[in-house]
Amino acid sequence: MSEMDYCTCKEIKGVHSVQTDRGYWDTCNGCNKPLEEGFHYDDEPDLY
Repeated sequence: MSEMDYCTCKEIKGVHSVQTDRGYWDTCNGCNKPLEEGFHYDDEPDLY
């Protein structure tokens, strides 16, 4: 992801989570782009 893909809103009024296969992103409600430091890895063990 390049820097242009991250949220650049001056004031973030809320966030929601967007799940991926390895974790989830905190995502801005206003522009619907992920926060630059907003990735969280899932802690669950791989069952496959």
